Amino acid sequence: MNIQYKKPKVFFDFGKVCDTETLLNEINNIYSNKYIYKGDRISNTWSGIPLININGDTTVIGLRRKINELPRNDYKYTDFLKESKNLQDLIKKTEKHLNSKCFFARLLKLEKKGHIKEHKDGEMFNKTKYRFHIMLTKSSPKIWMNINGDRYYMKSGYLYNTDVSYIHSVTNQTNYDRINLHMDFHPSEKIKNFIED
Repeated sequence: MNIQYKKPKVFFDFGKVCDTETLLNEINNIYSNKYIYKGDRISNTWSGIPLININGDTTVIGLRRKINELPRNDYKYTDFLKESKNLQDLIKKTEKHLNSKCFFARLLKLEKKGHIKEHKDGEMFNKTKYRFHIMLTKSSPKIWMNINGDRYYMKSGYLYNTDVSYIHSVTNQTNYDRINLHMDFHPSEKIKNFIED
């Protein structure tokens, strides 16, 4: 018997959700000196700002979650997010679009010519929580995400779900920094139906 292996779906395009120019200008102006965490074991070329997390933590701990921590309901906006009505509005719009609540969010910057090594973010993704991205910088064929051995590209202002329970990495070969809004969401019928179709 010849058994065919079917690759799992790991990258989902939920469509365009915003124009990024005004938002990116605001982010650059407000947050230029506030990237509070830089680098770790998977890369020394990324940095970030916490936006939503448990109790609105603005420390380095507020950028990270334990690998298999269950979604919680005691999330709050950080002081950084409170400074940006446009980012708040985008997160609220995304919550409405997905019919779900965001319980963890951060801005992540991957420096020009930067690379994040292969890693997994835990088995709970695309089961009990869902990771979404919006790339805020301009699209480029020189910026990609590898997931489960395949290369994927994000368009600026579009909303993507990535199944980061699989091995993945990120590469930015451009001459500018890539900034993404990362958001984790509770399950909703809309998310599950879209991903399971």
